[in-house]
Amino acid sequence: YNILAFLTKSGRILEYEKDQIKFANTADQKWKSGVDITSYGRYLYILNPDDNQIYKYARLRSNYSSVSNYNTDANLKDAISFAIDGSIYVLKKGGAIVKIYKSKKQTFIIEDLTISIADATQIYTSPQLNYIYLLDTKNKRIVVIEKDKKGTARYYKQIILSDLNDIKKIYVGNDEKKLYILTEQAIYQTDT
Repeated sequence: YNILAFLTKSGRILEYEKDQIKFANTADQKWKSGVDITSYGRYLYILNPDDNQIYKYARLRSNYSSVSNYNTDANLKDAISFAIDGSIYVLKKGGAIVKIYKSKKQTFIIEDLTISIADATQIYTSPQLNYIYLLDTKNKRIVVIEKDKKGTARYYKQIILSDLNDIKKIYVGNDEKKLYILTEQAIYQTDT
């Protein structure tokens, strides 16, 4: 749909499309609240650790469907961020990562991880990427994990961001050559 969606602190969804910003509507009375938002295909997902749920909305022509629950058996307490590549990866406080596929919790192990990811604040991946990126703002770094379809993953490397302060979010281009870093003051671009 070529739309950017934003979850506001008040629990509403803003959409940016064709140089216009507007509030999006759902078939429900109001949107479910959450701590993070992402999209996959025509679906919008909202992470709500208080309800132990990932809420799913289908994008229709001019609005969104009623909400449906995605999570059936994963513990999402203390979840702070999530990313989707077909599977959903949920980052929890303390660095635990929960993998969910088709609504069910999956085994997920990171092999060869010799550094702590306990301070990670954001997880990022997409269907086009071969890696999972974990933003660790406290230690000013990004930990890169190589994905594996069999439920395991491997530590690949870390990218040190020692010159940047107040890092908020990261984004990685689909070719995995460029990394974009959002701070309080600017957006930076660097090679991965």
